[in-house]
Amino acid sequence: MTFMPRMHRGLVIGDPYLALIASAAGFDYLIYNGDCSSVREVLEKSLPSVGLVIVLRSIYNECSFIRDFEDEHRDILFIQLDDPRMIEKIDPKKYYEELMAKYIGMRFELK
Repeated sequence: MTFMPRMHRGLVIGDPYLALIASAAGFDYLIYNGDCSSVREVLEKSLPSVGLVIVLRSIYNECSFIRDFEDEHRDILFIQLDDPRMIEKIDPKKYYEELMAKYIGMRFELK
């Protein structure tokens, strides 16, 4: 007997550029317009059917209730992405090494 993993949709909350990438990947998305109540509505409606939520870190911090959703839904993977303008200011090698350590649980040295 073969078991197939449960398929879930992905949800992306971000700016228009991130939404474009989400759309190309077949994910649902919300273009954040500064209104946290719209984020709450989309999360309440979508969480029963999603397995992955990707959100820009600035939105995650501004709409602090997202942490509550993350705590309540441990079966859903929440990933925070840094705004590309923020990434320009940091060392990409170090950034990705830390990201891998956080989500994979192991440290790798990038060359």
